[in-house]
Amino acid sequence: MHRLLRRQLRKHLGVEDEVPAALRGFVAAVDAAYADFDSDRAMLERSLELSSKELSDAHEQAMQARRRLTDALETISEGFFLFDVEDRLVVCNSRFRELYPGLADIVVPGVAFETILRTVTERGILTDTAGRTEGWIRKRLEQHRNPGGPLLHHQSDGLWIQINERKTQDGGTVGVYTDVTELKKREAEVAAARDEAMQATQAKSQFLASMSHELRTPLNAIIGYSEMLHEEAEDLGQDSFLPDLQKIQDAGKHLLSLINNILDLSKIEAGKMDVLVEEFDVPALLAEVESVIQPLMAKNSNRLQVDCAPDLGRMRSDQTKLRQNLFNLLSNAAKFTGQGQITLAARRIMQGGDDWVEFKVSDTGIGMTPEQLGRLFEAFAQAEASTSRDYGGSGLGLAITKQFCRMLGGDVTVESARGQGSIFTITLPATCPDARAAVVEARSPSGRADAIGRVLVIDDDRSAHHLLEEELSSEGYEVLHAMGGREGLKVAKEARPDLITLDIIMPDLDGWSVLRTLKDDPDLCETPVVLVTIMGDRDLGFALGAADFITKPFERERLVQAVNRHRRGDGAARVLVVDDDAKSRDVLRRTLTKEGWMVAEAANGREALDQLQRGRPVLVLLDLMMPEMDGFEVLERMRRDETWRDIPVIVVTAKDLSREDIDRLNGHVTKVLQKGTYQRRDLVRDIHAMMARQVAHG
Repeated sequence: MHRLLRRQLRKHLGVEDEVPAALRGFVAAVDAAYADFDSDRAMLERSLELSSKELSDAHEQAMQARRRLTDALETISEGFFLFDVEDRLVVCNSRFRELYPGLADIVVPGVAFETILRTVTERGILTDTAGRTEGWIRKRLEQHRNPGGPLLHHQSDGLWIQINERKTQDGGTVGVYTDVTELKKREAEVAAARDEAMQATQAKSQFLASMSHELRTPLNAIIGYSEMLHEEAEDLGQDSFLPDLQKIQDAGKHLLSLINNILDLSKIEAGKMDVLVEEFDVPALLAEVESVIQPLMAKNSNRLQVDCAPDLGRMRSDQTKLRQNLFNLLSNAAKFTGQGQITLAARRIMQGGDDWVEFKVSDTGIGMTPEQLGRLFEAFAQAEASTSRDYGGSGLGLAITKQFCRMLGGDVTVESARGQGSIFTITLPATCPDARAAVVEARSPSGRADAIGRVLVIDDDRSAHHLLEEELSSEGYEVLHAMGGREGLKVAKEARPDLITLDIIMPDLDGWSVLRTLKDDPDLCETPVVLVTIMGDRDLGFALGAADFITKPFERERLVQAVNRHRRGDGAARVLVVDDDAKSRDVLRRTLTKEGWMVAEAANGREALDQLQRGRPVLVLLDLMMPEMDGFEVLERMRRDETWRDIPVIVVTAKDLSREDIDRLNGHVTKVLQKGTYQRRDLVRDIHAMMARQVAHG
């Protein structure tokens, strides 16, 4: 165009070859402008060509990325969806549609999440939405908009689907749906197997309890008759019979120890072995162990040396289990050592910043090989087959020792070499882990002048103290506190409360032991006691009234002592013996007759009630496991009848008493309340009534 312009200018001026000087610059400027324009146009055309190609490439890349994302969503095994900020479906994979075939026609991009939920309820896709459609939808929408933990849905086709949802940065929602049907089936199978195992364990426990009764009952006769024959032989001067009678007694007691070990092991395996923590003096415990074990040491001409560190002090643990552990180790050392040295050493050590007590039992006996050590603490295992033949034993003692040590928060180890003796080391925390949480404290009487009565609360639960303090103080009572059984006994002795509330499960001394001590104290035996316990056995409220219980085979001295506590006056007193085993009745009758008692007998519960109708005995000795009517029912009948209600009952049984059985047998409880079920005002009302009765009786 600019060339045409130049030609027109030249033609107009009449000059073909020359451009006037005045226009020469203008023409040059036009030429330059058009040159720039051509260049820019070329560049723009090139840019447009490049932009179009880049745009095409970018589009292709976007399509490839979308295909890869779609492929990725399709390959995962879980269902997937994405909803936008307005809760409309953006995308979902085919696995999601497979999990919900009943929604295939509506699961399309743009559908609202609420529409999907309503379709789920209308078509009955889930099992738990019938009859609560709107409520379920509201709850599910809230879960969808504010995702928390995983959700679990059970579909009507049997599938279990776990849903995990998360919010995106722009406010959308991502969900992953996982089929967990097989997992739920396996869980159900495991639960069924667990239930079967628990039933098997319960059956085993019941079998062992029954067998303990069946085994202990004849043992009671064996040991009882042998003791009576031993006494008669001594009285008649028939000394030649004494060694054989002593062997019968020893064999019976050995068999009894085996039965007790088997029962202990079964309790441990069933998780029914309790740890009863109390505070005790360690040197005193070792002195007791030494005195008891000395005769066993003398049997093989062994020497026992006890080394106590001067700072041994006290422990808070299960004294009974520790004593049994030491007996087991020392008896083993005495059995496998002849004319040797056995040492029991004890010291306190620091371990991991905590205070521990270490007990070492060393001997100069036969020792063990590494192979024998490997199976030493297994139940029913001996060092080798010949050990049981040559030395006897069941192989249960060390297995029980191991379990007891672990229950008390410690362990037992062994070092030994063949022919060089053995060293067993028990290491226990000075304070049992079960007792660490209980800080024992007691509050002495404050001498509140305006108090209408004084109540002592014995409980290791601080919240129980606070609740009772708040309620009782507002009613005008002075409240004393003890955080454990031993402290409770101390405060009761010092303060002489008008009433005591008592927990059963406490770390240092259980409630039944506290209760027995209270009732043995002439100054406290009349104090009303209210049990406030977490134990929920339905029979706990009977408070049936057993004055004591003795386990068969019984020690003759203990039986006589327990029975004679109930003798009144110097005349002959009548006692009723109730037992289905004729031999046990015979042993009891002969034992009591020798002590001056008149004895009536009953072979079962119904006969016992008939005997009670004929005449009131001073005391009843009662077996628990009997045909027709057991001992528990006899006690219930007696406590419902005003004529028999206050007759003392001593249970003499071969049954391995559970905690529930002991609960039912207790007879010194004024009232029983279950924690979590009673109202505090009901407790206050009961305390008012008990206090009134105390005042009425002086």
